[in-house]
Amino acid sequence: MIGASLGAAAYERASEISAILAVANPVGDRRLARLSSRPDVVLALSGIGISFGGVKALSDVDLEVEVGEIRAVIGPNGAGKSSLINIISGLYHADRGRIAIGGQSFSRVPASRLARLGVARTFQNLALFGGLSVRNNIACGRVHTRRASFVEHIAGLPRA
Repeated sequence: MIGASLGAAAYERASEISAILAVANPVGDRRLARLSSRPDVVLALSGIGISFGGVKALSDVDLEVEVGEIRAVIGPNGAGKSSLINIISGLYHADRGRIAIGGQSFSRVPASRLARLGVARTFQNLALFGGLSVRNNIACGRVHTRRASFVEHIAGLPRA
């Protein structure tokens, strides 16, 4: 039952992202490239590569994740797992290849825009504010979201 509800939630979120993408093109006015013609593919990576100081961290990575599917990225230290997740979440930009979310290209979109669409990651190391409760530590992360929404709201008001 839990798997079915997670699958339904993932499908609903993918539909929301597709609806947002249909309205607002995040990379300009040009038509966005489709990486996968399959409607059930939520995330598609094609030929992804990134190097750091001449050392290849990832080379020619292809991946498709379907609606409701859960994937694990495993490997030894230095295999490129974190680099891959950082590219998907927009924290790093791949040197090569393309990324599509909901069929729309997102190869050079800022992490902040992807986060507003629901694409985010967690980090391996925690940094909590000492003296604050768990609830208040979590609330600190929400302040940025609230401010961004307020600023966007103000920016959308008619000028006097």
